[in-house]
Amino acid sequence: MLNTVITLLNLVVIILATCIMFSRPNKHGSEFAPASHGGLFPFGFGGMIGGAGTCFYAFIGFDAITVSSEEALNPKRSMPIATGVSVGVVTLLFLLASLALTLFVPWWTVDRQAAFTSAFHIRNYEWATYITGIGSLLGLSASLFTSMYAMPRVVYAMASDGLLPKFLGYLLPSTQVSPVVALSLFGLFAAILTLLCDIHLLADFLSIGTLIAYTIVSMNVCILRYCQPQLYSGQWSELESSETHFSISTDDRLTDEKGIHETNEAELSEWPHSIGRLKSAFRHLPILRNSAPGYAPIISLLLYTICAFGLAFLLLPGSQYLQEARWWAVLIFILFLAGAIFFVVIMFLHEQNKSFDSFKVPFVPLIPCFCVFLNFCLMVKLSPMTWVRFIIWLAIGLIIYFAYGWRHSVHADNPGESGKLITVPKMGSFDDDVASPGFEQFNNNNDNNINNN
Repeated sequence: MLNTVITLLNLVVIILATCIMFSRPNKHGSEFAPASHGGLFPFGFGGMIGGAGTCFYAFIGFDAITVSSEEALNPKRSMPIATGVSVGVVTLLFLLASLALTLFVPWWTVDRQAAFTSAFHIRNYEWATYITGIGSLLGLSASLFTSMYAMPRVVYAMASDGLLPKFLGYLLPSTQVSPVVALSLFGLFAAILTLLCDIHLLADFLSIGTLIAYTIVSMNVCILRYCQPQLYSGQWSELESSETHFSISTDDRLTDEKGIHETNEAELSEWPHSIGRLKSAFRHLPILRNSAPGYAPIISLLLYTICAFGLAFLLLPGSQYLQEARWWAVLIFILFLAGAIFFVVIMFLHEQNKSFDSFKVPFVPLIPCFCVFLNFCLMVKLSPMTWVRFIIWLAIGLIIYFAYGWRHSVHADNPGESGKLITVPKMGSFDDDVASPGFEQFNNNNDNNINNN
């Protein structure tokens, strides 16, 4: 409740400050983007991308919504809506506030440490400086609540999986939802970093970590679509020896005894064997037709990632070489571009896993691959020291993983704990369920729902 009140007050302050600036623009309208100060892009297109990469931390927080998916009543519907609305509102407010600020005062007179407060001070609106000061405190409080809500839950999940020491997953017996140890330790660590480090250093560091995490998420979308369900030794032979089985979800119901999801028997007979294989129209292609299911799409995804990073580096830090038409730069650019397009086409030629009935990303692999490229464009404009700090931080994380998490991981000792896929026979009555771990997590009442049918 307190977080909701603070967030609403923060929105009111932002909207109020934006309206004041729009209603009283700078009397010298030509100073919005004067040619004497570089025009509309004073630092060039690369400068704009670099600023976007640094300011990306302003969008961090919407991912906290997904952390609470287990606490939502209907996450399949509410999570996509909440994520889209939050990102849309934040984007709109940032665009309007930035435009209002540049209309209110010349951009080169704005103090980077306190943009809105300094702008009101320049125009002698002293009373408005107090409003923006209150808004800053409210914004910091809302950001703190968001971080303190999401971070302990992530640590709790990792501790439950054995990747971190078990004591970090301790919950209050009275509530069973408050990981107090994780909240206390990591909250104290974050406070120490905030006290000792410069805000710009932390902003760049947070941005590169988040961008890399979102890049991995985009790649995982493709991996889930083109990889067959993980089947361990013994289960695959059991699945093949019995009648063909197919996954269903909690919300789906059999329309009749001859089909599932109104899909014809010919299509069902290939699932899950067709996932990651070439589509029927392209199975005559050499090399690809002999590859294992899912192998070619995943290798293509990895090679696309290399090409996308090379393109981003040439387009932004190395743009001067392209502008000068250096033959080697143009040649490398063409090779990377052709390679990126080629590997995306390779992924298109393979069958996807379409059994997910919940919210899913459309136009795979186009959207995930485009997200990977955009994230790389933002990352390559960050300072070299930011990359050095990130590599050091990543090395620390790898040391913790290989020294502790590798040996104590729950999934390493019990692979079946990674999830249970409920399957049903192709025709006729239901037999015993066959567990196929590692694909989708269902509620415990799925077995009852299936048996009742």
